[in-house]
Amino acid sequence: MSYSFKFERSIKLFDKLSLIVLKIGAIAALEDERIYTSFLLVRHGETEWNKEQRLQGQLDSALTEVGIEQITLLADELESRSLIQPIDHIISSPLMRAQHSARILNQTLNQSLVLKSELKERSFGIWQGQMFNEIESNPDFSDVFFNVNDTPIPNGESAMDARERIVCCLQQLAHQYGQKRLLVVTHGELLRCFLSGLKDSIDGSAYQLFKNGKVFEVNYDHQTDQFHYINA
Repeated sequence: MSYSFKFERSIKLFDKLSLIVLKIGAIAALEDERIYTSFLLVRHGETEWNKEQRLQGQLDSALTEVGIEQITLLADELESRSLIQPIDHIISSPLMRAQHSARILNQTLNQSLVLKSELKERSFGIWQGQMFNEIESNPDFSDVFFNVNDTPIPNGESAMDARERIVCCLQQLAHQYGQKRLLVVTHGELLRCFLSGLKDSIDGSAYQLFKNGKVFEVNYDHQTDQFHYINA
């Protein structure tokens, strides 16, 4: 094999390697250029009806002293986090238990506060206001509270309808406040309906899975139009 032939092969190999390196660099650059909007999703503090085990849905009851303390502690935690990753806006469900929680948070975080009706709790129709032990014998009880499907509730909202509502709302917020960090105060069942589509497995009711005053982080990728669960 001649020296010139070996040289030509070396040049071609070098060109191929250079192309691979360039492609890897381009992919990495695209990854770096991805646009994300971050959401901190918060369930409101404990309420009187939570304490009684009475189903609220889109009805309302006041925060308990424990609920106020839960949100006050969360505000301190989020203030510490915001030293590294500042929160840009607070968006809340207009239901009073969520609004009260959002206003407690905002006393510490001091950001703009916007109310969005799409962040209301799932409507449980004729079941709202009843004690859980009064409705758990209903044949649809487990399907309604443990699954995300189209099982209807008289005068209420299916879990799939609730999921579609919050997904559309968060997408709208992501496009309105692109690349910002948003604190969203909402409700346990609505969180279950939404996060069940992001996590590999959610086994339990909202009241078991999403405790009052807890925060869950999700990123929205503007390039793929997808939400990604970060942590709890």
